[in-house]
Amino acid sequence: VSIFSASFSNSLRIIRALFKDSVFFRPCGDSSGPGRGADADPGAPTCQIFVLLSVDAASWDTELGEILAVEKRRRKAEGEEKVAAYAKLREKEDEEYILFMTRKGYTKKVAVKDFRNVRKSGIIAIKLDDDDSLVDAIVTDGKSELLIATAMGNALRLKEETVRPMGRTARGVTGIRMKEGNYVCAVRKIIKDADFLVVTENGYGKRVPVQSFTVHGRGTRGQIYTKLDERTGNAVGVILVKKSDQIVIITSRGMIIKLKVRSVSVMGRNAAGVKLVNIKEPDTVAGVARVIQE
Repeated sequence: VSIFSASFSNSLRIIRALFKDSVFFRPCGDSSGPGRGADADPGAPTCQIFVLLSVDAASWDTELGEILAVEKRRRKAEGEEKVAAYAKLREKEDEEYILFMTRKGYTKKVAVKDFRNVRKSGIIAIKLDDDDSLVDAIVTDGKSELLIATAMGNALRLKEETVRPMGRTARGVTGIRMKEGNYVCAVRKIIKDADFLVVTENGYGKRVPVQSFTVHGRGTRGQIYTKLDERTGNAVGVILVKKSDQIVIITSRGMIIKLKVRSVSVMGRNAAGVKLVNIKEPDTVAGVARVIQE
């Protein structure tokens, strides 16, 4: 799943589409120089990415292909829509849900079958407050455990069953509570024997074993997952990885760094991490993605 955050949203629409093998980049923010990533907009830095090296072509068709959450922007001056998140579907649609997570901490899940008859122009997937935006949309089986992470270093592990299925037009319920100024930066499904990998704005990172997090109730603040200060900056990339994986880190100016997960230190929840990327101001880390291989 690739995360494409945005603001000025009042609703999201779902469309279904077919994509070829690609590396996706989204420009974001103001630019003080050209990006260096492939396909990057020369007039803007690069933000979050999704790296796809290979795919089973037989599983890619327009009926069971991709579900994409498309953001409908409220700001009339811009008059545009853009992809907010997308997720690969499996064959058993009747047993799956799409779980949405917003920046302000609201979450909801909708049965995939509710999006079976989608118009070409899309249908509403979730209602959003004017000051809220989508962080991610992931496919679940209704029985998973989730990890919700915030930019200021809190993470909540909860059972998905505490989030009841809702209709497409509902806003959702509180997933995680946060202090003022904090916001959700990621939601992930718990993977057995995986590590929680975090990368901060200023290039610090670490791995934390998933077992370090205990299950708490929905609507609570969770636990600290990393120590943050002016040196590290806020968390910008949070993913679940295994030791054999590789990751790609991308900066706001388009610099791309590929690392083996085994090279990232495993530390406790209260550690700040080690320097993974050497960057100079005003460049910052924009996101991190796991490389999907055969």
